[in-house]
Amino acid sequence: CNEAFFGDSTAVLQRQMAGMSPPLRAKYAAVLKTPSLIIPAALKPIWNAFLEAHQGRGVGPNGPAPLSYQDLANWMTLMHRRPDPVEVSVLLEMDKAWITEFYRCQALKTPTGE
Repeated sequence: CNEAFFGDSTAVLQRQMAGMSPPLRAKYAAVLKTPSLIIPAALKPIWNAFLEAHQGRGVGPNGPAPLSYQDLANWMTLMHRRPDPVEVSVLLEMDKAWITEFYRCQALKTPTGE
């Protein structure tokens, strides 16, 4: 499911996997074997920005939390980035798509399959 979002970012995933529990690490190891997502060169900067911001995502009791303006502000400060308002809107839309897909996939994995 969500793996397609990160097909071309195996290095990011490998770094994230280092701190995971063994069962979770095993789950994501399969992701590294999926075909890469091809990102057009013109979109790589915004894609890489999303991946960087994604690494600072908060997690709640039910799973990952959407990126907030504060999360993006923290990322901008730490990474010395200054995206324009349109880029911020694109990052938030990308995140909305990621969160929607993540929870859709989680719903498919429930015992009822719903």
